[in-house]
Amino acid sequence: MIAGELSSASNRALMFALGNLVKGTVLSEANFEVSVREAREKCRACSREFRLAPPFFCCPACGKPASSIEEGRKVYIDYYEGE
Repeated sequence: MIAGELSSASNRALMFALGNLVKGTVLSEANFEVSVREAREKCRACSREFRLAPPFFCCPACGKPASSIEEGRKVYIDYYEGE
């Protein structure tokens, strides 16, 4: 599972929720891994992509305010393995 840096989802909370979700199912013995994806921004003015650095969300190249978050806000299951 991947949790974005800006998703407000902590690894501990995700593991707790997943653990309770699978109780009594065929997944009850499953192992879960949560990785954090860093927040990435793309500047509309100069098209540079960069890592967000709160509290100042400005482009390091041109100084314009950040305009579109490209990565780091979602929580999703990247893949699963099993039989």
